Amino acid sequence: MNNADDTSFGSKANSIGSNSDLLQSCYICLENLRKNQTSIHCNCDAVFCDSCLGAYVRLQITEGRWKVECANCSSLMPEDLIQKFLQDYPLLQDHFNRLVIDAQRDPLAKTCPNCCAQNRVKNQRAKQVTCHECQFIWCFRCHAPWHKGLTCKDFKRGSKMFKKWTKGTTRGVANARPCPKCKVFIQRLEGCDHMSCPRCRTSFCYLCGERIRHSKLLGGHWSIYSVLGCKAIYKKNQPVQRKLIRGCLLGIVLITLPVMAVMFAAASPMLGIFYLQKYIRKR
Repeated sequence: MNNADDTSFGSKANSIGSNSDLLQSCYICLENLRKNQTSIHCNCDAVFCDSCLGAYVRLQITEGRWKVECANCSSLMPEDLIQKFLQDYPLLQDHFNRLVIDAQRDPLAKTCPNCCAQNRVKNQRAKQVTCHECQFIWCFRCHAPWHKGLTCKDFKRGSKMFKKWTKGTTRGVANARPCPKCKVFIQRLEGCDHMSCPRCRTSFCYLCGERIRHSKLLGGHWSIYSVLGCKAIYKKNQPVQRKLIRGCLLGIVLITLPVMAVMFAAASPMLGIFYLQKYIRKR
């Protein structure tokens, strides 16, 4: 019996010892983890758990480092391992790809201006590029949307002229207004000043270019004395006076409401007694 007990205890000890051999300590968090939960990526044999190493890699990319050094030594981590920890973070992955391209200054590779995917061309004479990810057509030379029939210089000049035109006015009305949310320019040809962006459905005022907001307490966008009111319908050229008057009126409202609430609370018992006496007299 004793031999059997000793044998069984020895087998348990061996199994525990074999399990302990599978555990490794993470260099960062010092937790004991199994081998399939850890990574060894350089010659220093430092062991890291995937969560700690992934957080470390993403921090380095966020800080603008495309060459990520080992957290234990100065050796560089391979790019495929970095990409592994960026798979679930597309924005960081795009940022990393841009850092690599900008650092290496590869004349035949640029990122798509629409989706940031890396695109390569066969030679430096290439102009029109179709992104292999989003199928967006763009100019490889000036990194702008494809401008058929226009040189890059003329396209940029036209863009500057358009921006200058949007800032101008015709008969006292702006030529175009950018949507306050998606920034797409909208031109009003006819109708009222209440605009609705066809792209994001944001309601805004064509006179001032700001969103239209309404409040039961503060008033609406078309109220002259409301703090939410349009700045173009009341003292347009006197912004200080407009803000001062609207602010004072708002202060009066905010002060009056608590006073009225206190007066109503104080008068409620008296009104209750009055109506109670009136009811008793009728009985």
